[in-house]
Amino acid sequence: MKTYFTVLQSVYKKDNPIFLSQSLQSIAENTVQPYSVVLVKDGILNHELESVISEWQSKLPLKVVGYEKNQGLAYALNYGLQFVETELVARMDSDAICFSDRFEKQIAQFEVDSSIEILGGGNKILARRLASNNRLRVCEESSGMGTTNSI
Repeated sequence: MKTYFTVLQSVYKKDNPIFLSQSLQSIAENTVQPYSVVLVKDGILNHELESVISEWQSKLPLKVVGYEKNQGLAYALNYGLQFVETELVARMDSDAICFSDRFEKQIAQFEVDSSIEILGGGNKILARRLASNNRLRVCEESSGMGTTNSI
């Protein structure tokens, strides 16, 4: 049986367009594809971010929604939930890069234990200097999956 899920992301004007594109690329290269990707524009975006979104609309099942004034991440994600049509939601930052089998492994966990309500995954440290501004991109490292069951 095919499990349908939606990826939920938020983007705002200060996000890096290169990172957004790499994030969307990692979704496209996953072993299991989402039913949709709800991308919330948290306020008006710059031209570079809009270009990245336009480029990916033909490559992914993007559902782009949003509003004019930046409201912050929590508001954006709650806003985006109303556009999700699936039971499962995979939450992802606009600069996150998933492992190619992330969705496959997470869906398998939900199929094994139907009482799971929240499931987290591991990540690795990514550090890379950007030629354009010599800034370093870093994220924390963890391993394994964490789950939360219903009470």
